[in-house]
Amino acid sequence: MSSDLRDDRLTEAFEAAVAGIRPSPERLPEIRRRGNLRRAARWTAGAAAVAVFAGALTWAGISLRPDRGSVTAAYGGPELGWSLRYPPDWHVQPFGDEGCEIGGVRGGAFVSNVRHEFRQPDGGTGNCLSRWDLGGLPEDAAVVQAGAYPLIRGLLRPPDTELPIAFDDLRPTGGIAGGPDEYYLVVARDGEAFFMVRAYIGREASPDDVETVRQIVGSIRFDGAPVWMAHENPEHGWSFEHPDTWAVGAFTDAPGPVDCGSGQVVSNRDVEIPRVDPAAPDGCVWSWSSDGLPSDLVFVELAEGWEGETPPLLEALPLDPAGFLVAPESATGGGFAGRGAGYLVGDRFIRVVIWAGPDASDVDVALAEGIVRSIRFTGFEPPPAVDPSEPTETPTERPTGEPTTAEELGWAFENEAGWHVQPFQWQCRISRWGVFISNVEFYFTHVEPEDGGCSTDTSFTGLPLDSVVIELGRTAGGPTPVPSDRPDTEFPVSLGDLERIADGRPGFAIFRIPVWLDGFGDRYVVVTVGPNASPEDVAAMEEILASVRIAERAG
Repeated sequence: MSSDLRDDRLTEAFEAAVAGIRPSPERLPEIRRRGNLRRAARWTAGAAAVAVFAGALTWAGISLRPDRGSVTAAYGGPELGWSLRYPPDWHVQPFGDEGCEIGGVRGGAFVSNVRHEFRQPDGGTGNCLSRWDLGGLPEDAAVVQAGAYPLIRGLLRPPDTELPIAFDDLRPTGGIAGGPDEYYLVVARDGEAFFMVRAYIGREASPDDVETVRQIVGSIRFDGAPVWMAHENPEHGWSFEHPDTWAVGAFTDAPGPVDCGSGQVVSNRDVEIPRVDPAAPDGCVWSWSSDGLPSDLVFVELAEGWEGETPPLLEALPLDPAGFLVAPESATGGGFAGRGAGYLVGDRFIRVVIWAGPDASDVDVALAEGIVRSIRFTGFEPPPAVDPSEPTETPTERPTGEPTTAEELGWAFENEAGWHVQPFQWQCRISRWGVFISNVEFYFTHVEPEDGGCSTDTSFTGLPLDSVVIELGRTAGGPTPVPSDRPDTEFPVSLGDLERIADGRPGFAIFRIPVWLDGFGDRYVVVTVGPNASPEDVAAMEEILASVRIAERAG
C-alpha cells in the first residue's frame, strides 16, 4: 500500500470529522436530539477523529422505508453481498476489482442519470479506495456511488449504522469546488467500517433526478441484514414494524385488583411470557414474570391501559427509547432489565416498555428500539398550536422581601417581547430564590403545605397547558456544602443540555440542570413545557435560554 493511499484514507476520515450537523428543530423532541448530539460531541472531544461516524446509529435499529416504483432495475446480489435498485434508463459503471472486499461485501458501482466515464487520477477504475476525477461531469448530473470500503482496520471504532439507510443519513461535505454538491455515509457494523455511499448532485440537476437519487440510496440492501415486516392492529389503532424473525403475540390481563389493559408483545423468541397481578397501581408497567424465560429474551410491550398518574400527552413521533424510565430494581426479577414510558394519545393511555434478559445481545436490544421507533397510532396528529392564554389574575398580596430585578438574583438574560418575568424568593429553613420567565401571564406562588409545615416548592396549580416557563434559581441554607472539583457549567446552554425529570405535573415536560460555579452547584435551571405549547414559543424559549448567564460572570 502506498503512502499516498494511506494519506487519502486518513484525509477522508478527518474530513468527515468536521462535517457540519445543521439541525433546525421545530418541535421539542428535535430540540432534545440536538442537545444529545451536543453532549456526545463534548464527550468525544479528546479524540476528534472518532466523530467521523457520530451520525451513524445502531446496525439493527431499523425503520422500514418503502421503495418507490421507478427504481425497478437491480444491481448486485449475493455474489457481491449487497444490492441496489435504479431506473432502467440510468447508467451503471462497476468499479473495484483490486482488493475491494471487506465484511462479506465487495466491489462497487456508480449509478448516474448521464453517460459519464468515471476515472481515478491514474486513469484506472479498479481501486475502491482511491479518489475519483469528476472533471467534465455535466452540471445536471445526479450520481450515487456505492461500494465496499476497506478502511484501515482498527483506525476507528464507529458505532453500527441503522439500516436500511436513507439519503437523509448522508452528510454534506460542502461540495466539490466548481462541481456538484457531495454527500457521504460510511456504513459500519460490529465496530468496523465496511461500505461507503456517496451522492453527487449537480447544480442544474432536476428535482425528479434528485428524488431518484434518494430512492436509489434507500434501496441499498446487505445480505444478512434483517428483513422488516409491517404489522397493523386495527383493534388497538396502532401499527409497527418488526424483524421477520421476531414473534408477535397478544395479551389480556386476568381479573385482578388493577386493570392493566390489553395489548401486544413483540419478542425475539417465540415463547409465552407470563403476566402477574401487579401489587400497586404503577405495577402495570412492570407486571411480567421472568420465571422460566430464556436469559437472552428481548421483547417490546405495547399496551392500552394505565393506572396511576396521567402520563404526558404524546406530542410527536417517532417515540424515543432514549427517554424511557428504567424499571425499579424490585421489578427486574431474574436479571431482566426494563425501561418504558406512558403516553396520552387522544383519550387513550398507552404504555410502551422494552424488556431485556441478562444475556440479551446488543443487536436484539437495538432491534427492539427500532420497533419502538416504528410505532404509529391511527389518526394521531401533533397537538395544535393555541392562541396565548388569557392573563391570570394577580393576587393582591405578594411575598415580602422579593427582589425586583433578575440581576439582583444573580442571573442575566435577554427576554423575548411579550414574555413575563417574575422574581421570587421562598423561605423555609433554607432559602430558594430566582426568577420565572414565561410566555403566559401567570403568577407563581409559594406552596403552603396542608399539614402546617413549610416548603420551598412553587405552586403550578392552574398553569395553562400552552405554557413555556424558564426558572433560574439558587438555594442556600442547610448543612455547609463541601466544594467539589467539578468544572464550571459552560454557557450558553440549550434544552438538550438539561435532563428530563419526573415532577408530578401531568402532561408537562420538565427539564433541569444544576449549574456549577467555583465548586458549588447551588444554582439551577428548570424548563417546563406544557402539552399544548406552540413551536414558536418553544423556539422563543430556546433563544432566551441561550442568552442566560450568571450575572457576576456575564461581562
